[in-house]
Amino acid sequence: MDVKEHFGEIDTLLSARKCVEALEKAEKLFQVVSKENKDFPDVAYRVARAAWMQCKDVSDKAEQKKLVMRGYEAAQEGEAADPAHALCVLWHGILLGTLGSHLATKEKIANSYKVRELFEKSISLQKDSGAETAE
Repeated sequence: MDVKEHFGEIDTLLSARKCVEALEKAEKLFQVVSKENKDFPDVAYRVARAAWMQCKDVSDKAEQKKLVMRGYEAAQEGEAADPAHALCVLWHGILLGTLGSHLATKEKIANSYKVRELFEKSISLQKDSGAETAE
């Protein structure tokens, strides 16, 4: 299965802010692509991004937290598969920061240092590889 052919469709849906559809398509792809597949991190960061974008359109706090956690987990899995994948690292940081809205102040502050480290690592990886920056 060539997963890259699905990236354009997911990215188009995200650009059009059709987050529910994008997340559904990204999740389906996420379920069938093995973690050993070289494209797994590209799938994982798209799940993370779609979940974060959908979270911004939801008013229910419990649903927001569920979406943030889903995206956070996907970003972590993508980063675990390829620690040098700049966009997985970036979305790991974004979702960890967003998760702060659902945590106690002490935990949010503790996580802020990790968020900074992730952003700095992502910037460094993007510079080193010439990777695209996230939209």
